[in-house]
Amino acid sequence: MKLERRSRQGLFVGTDLAICRALGLDDTKQLKQRTTYRELSRRPVAVDVLVDLTRCLYGLISSNLGERTPSTENWRWMPKAKIHPGNRSPEVILERSIALLVERKHMKGWCNQIPVASGLVDSRSDKRAAVDLASIAGDRLDLYELKWKSDTPIYASFEILRYGLAYLLCRGNPAYASLETMKVEALGLNVLAPPSYYGFDLGWLQAGLDAGIRTVAHEQLSPDFRASFRFLVVRAIPLGSGAEAMATCGAAPLGLAGEALVRAMSELTPAYPPLPDSAGADELALP
Repeated sequence: MKLERRSRQGLFVGTDLAICRALGLDDTKQLKQRTTYRELSRRPVAVDVLVDLTRCLYGLISSNLGERTPSTENWRWMPKAKIHPGNRSPEVILERSIALLVERKHMKGWCNQIPVASGLVDSRSDKRAAVDLASIAGDRLDLYELKWKSDTPIYASFEILRYGLAYLLCRGNPAYASLETMKVEALGLNVLAPPSYYGFDLGWLQAGLDAGIRTVAHEQLSPDFRASFRFLVVRAIPLGSGAEAMATCGAAPLGLAGEALVRAMSELTPAYPPLPDSAGADELALP
């Protein structure tokens, strides 16, 4: 993972370095690299180390907060379905296809591109920090880092963890109290990808980050607030372009590929089972 320069402002400054040190990586390694992914898969990190890392990340993010009035854009629930017809990014196409399905009322309870840190430190930083997908079911909010081929599951896991920690910080700010995303009693952090994306056993990372987010949520919010972390599998066939997404997911009647995507998003499955003695095992039930 490329380390940030301390002169740069932003809510997540310092977190890259903390993650690398906790995982035993030197400054030349990046979590986006497959070689780093393979290396870490051969030497799992203990749960207590990952819990301490999650606490450390929360502390760093908290210390980076400024005194600015928070942007009302953060944590808003407003699906964004617009996509360029020529876009061929599998992640973008899948995310916007879901937004199109929501717009056409073929799916409900889903949103995409939720800003998490705009205006929290200064007027310029973190404008691109956004949750790919989110769902609300009952009293539970789930945040998803969507991946298809880019980066690695370990990189994705720390992206969604940092967004989740930013969420916990914002829960305590009255400026956000009226938002739909803040009226829940449980938070799920998820990496969402096809089966082929994973490759190595990351059950140890799931167990550690699950324990970490539960611990911080209990310490910073309430012992009654539920939180979890998990790696999930989506068995969807990506559409080839933005134009195809609009034709099949934004059309009436819904195309066959759109129907298949609706089914796939209702049938998400765990990539790795929870440990038998995990206190968060009940939190891994799918929404």
